[in-house]
Amino acid sequence: MKSWFEIKVRALLGPDEGDDKHVVILGRHVRWTADGIEYEADPKHRKLIMEHFGFDEETSGLVFNGEKDWKKEEEWEEVLLEKDEATVFVVELRRGQTF
Repeated sequence: MKSWFEIKVRALLGPDEGDDKHVVILGRHVRWTADGIEYEADPKHRKLIMEHFGFDEETSGLVFNGEKDWKKEEEWEEVLLEKDEATVFVVELRRGQTF
């Protein structure tokens, strides 16, 4: 691969004393811990997504995702997004996938 690409070794993560325990790659934080490798999203993208959907640091997360017996009962639950809204949704979704 070195003959095709310029390769930079930024860190060598591992459990040994001389090994690196933390590195930032493309804005993402990667840590070597006793429990395994931790991967943290780019804080800038996280903030942009939260702002787009109207969340802040005080917003609480879901404890569970929906109800077991949930059914579409309201008319708005069956309305499809307009093209512009769908595009914005896909952009934010893809931004989240880069985590």
